[in-house]
Amino acid sequence: MDLIQRSKEDDAIQSIVLEAPWFKSSKSLFAYVSCATLQEVDTSRILSECLCSPAKVGYTEVRKKLYVLHLEDRKCNMRMLKISSINDLVASSMNILEPAPVDCDGNDREDGLAFDRSGRRLAALEVIMMYF
Repeated sequence: MDLIQRSKEDDAIQSIVLEAPWFKSSKSLFAYVSCATLQEVDTSRILSECLCSPAKVGYTEVRKKLYVLHLEDRKCNMRMLKISSINDLVASSMNILEPAPVDCDGNDREDGLAFDRSGRRLAALEVIMMYF
């Protein structure tokens, strides 16, 4: 796919997510930070919207919690860590942006947990796959 078509497709996918009722009302979101080198769907607008705009829950506005992937080790063990700014992201050894395990004050980042309908904890990859 050429770059212009790719950009249009990325924009269309992000628009679908951003306009979805579940996105607008969500209080927490699990996402990945896209990497152009890996030819992943761009998530930059989605991440920005989560970090800048509150969720509307009834008549109350609540700031969304945004959790992004952090690769723990070479065995591909992953965690979902909460970020509050794009500045919370650092380049990994593979030059992929991900959250540092600790924030700028040295505190451990909040882990994101997700559960299936039976109450079993989902792995990070399962959480991402649920929405696509």
